[in-house]
Amino acid sequence: MQSIDEGELARIGKRIDKLLKDAPNMRRKLHEQMGDVAYNAVMQEVSRSTQRHTGNLQRWQSKYVGSGGGYTAVRAEKGIVGKNSPGAITNYVNSGHRIRPSNTNRKRKTNVAYVDGRYFYQTSKRDLPEKLARL
Repeated sequence: MQSIDEGELARIGKRIDKLLKDAPNMRRKLHEQMGDVAYNAVMQEVSRSTQRHTGNLQRWQSKYVGSGGGYTAVRAEKGIVGKNSPGAITNYVNSGHRIRPSNTNRKRKTNVAYVDGRYFYQTSKRDLPEKLARL
């Protein structure tokens, strides 16, 4: 005759409770590893796609893991705000920007009205699933 052992069910219940208790820590650890991979991908793409701004752009990038450990991001450092802040300059280089006409009569004039963006965030995001699959 088959029966259910209550002791076995209690042990299974304790294991499930332990897994549920450890799940937030495991999720945070996973997102930290994913953040490291994403950060390295962005750094490689910044150095590949830009020539003039490489040092500053790379220094300004930082990995961020959400307070609950539910997400990770690579973004420009926080702190200074305004049009010359690290976040703004990163946005100008990544997304492109218009060129203001000069107030002085320069011999050399620009022939373009807009600087194309380097799109290093988007390019590194495109290659990220392959890199994350190796974790």
